[in-house]
Amino acid sequence: MSEIQNTAELRSFNRKKIICHLRARDTATKRDLARELDLSYPTVSTICNELVAQGILEQRGSESSGGGRSSLILALGGSSRFVVALDLLRPSRFEVSVVSLRGEPVGSAGVAAGGGESLEDAIDALGSATEGLLGRLGIGASSVIGVGAAAPGIFNRLSGLVVNSTNALFEGRPLAAMLSERFGLPACVEKESNLLVTAAALPAAGGPRLRDVVYLFIDEGLGVGVISGGVLVAGSRGLGGEIEHLPLGRRGYRCYCGNSGCVEQELTRAGFLRKRAEAAGGPPGGPGEDWAGFIAALRSGEAAAAAVVEENGRLLGELVSVLVNIFDPERVYVGGLVAELFDELRPAAMAEIDRRIVARAERRISLAADRDYRAMIVAGCGELVLGEWRP
Repeated sequence: MSEIQNTAELRSFNRKKIICHLRARDTATKRDLARELDLSYPTVSTICNELVAQGILEQRGSESSGGGRSSLILALGGSSRFVVALDLLRPSRFEVSVVSLRGEPVGSAGVAAGGGESLEDAIDALGSATEGLLGRLGIGASSVIGVGAAAPGIFNRLSGLVVNSTNALFEGRPLAAMLSERFGLPACVEKESNLLVTAAALPAAGGPRLRDVVYLFIDEGLGVGVISGGVLVAGSRGLGGEIEHLPLGRRGYRCYCGNSGCVEQELTRAGFLRKRAEAAGGPPGGPGEDWAGFIAALRSGEAAAAAVVEENGRLLGELVSVLVNIFDPERVYVGGLVAELFDELRPAAMAEIDRRIVARAERRISLAADRDYRAMIVAGCGELVLGEWRP
């Protein structure tokens, strides 16, 4: 409340409170909202009437109150406002999705990339694809409240630049500002692990929002998203939560940072494949050294692949135990390409976690796989924009 400067900001704040409450609860009457949000009934009634007129809320019938008068049941309008979500993580193909105010995906389209175009050309292609998608969905541009993008790198919130990008197209570029200019909308950018943990914390099946959750993203790279006490841990510049160079590796692999033993060199796609090649007695890059080949070898009972999974399961457990001891989360998720191996990795990981966590008798560690992280990235983009929206 200390950031609210005037009546208009207070009104926007209260509108947002009502919208967010209905996103979580599904339906409520005006009296419910006044009581549960600690607002006066006249304030709630006026705001709700405005939101109904704008199509942001809708009426779902009525119920009788104790005094015999009927109270209108209100719900969030699922087709009134939308967010454009951009998944820019794959170098060869970008994905455009449209998400409703309820957080539900309503449509998507792919955009070919990697053809040597400039970032300006890529953003223009994303804009054109979005316009086409919105047209096919029958959604007017005025119904879109913003753009959220998953960046292939870290977004420095102070400089507004993407840094440490896995795609040279984005390195050192003001991606949020460029998207905002092309789309004519507020644009938010975040790294994938922060979007994933934001989506992972959302209420499931009517349950509460998670306030302490860790999400490990293990794919081509290694990242972590952390929500602690209900707040995303991102640091003063948005550079927090970078774990890829933690010196947990045991193989002494040389990292691009110039050091040896960085955990990312072992606990990623390339690390699994390199270890399997070495265990099989051959150099990396040998026949069949691809992810599908690794999975097939593991499932067929190959000793080399099984040994890699055992070793990296212990490494995963060691990394998780560090995060658990620091943040004490309710739940830890593992997502990305490696989630396909979660069932095989979990026994060794849990054994290592149990061996290393502090006060193990006081807590039960929930370690779960997210097997559809692409959908979670889209959901995270939607939450990113909705969090910044000022209705």
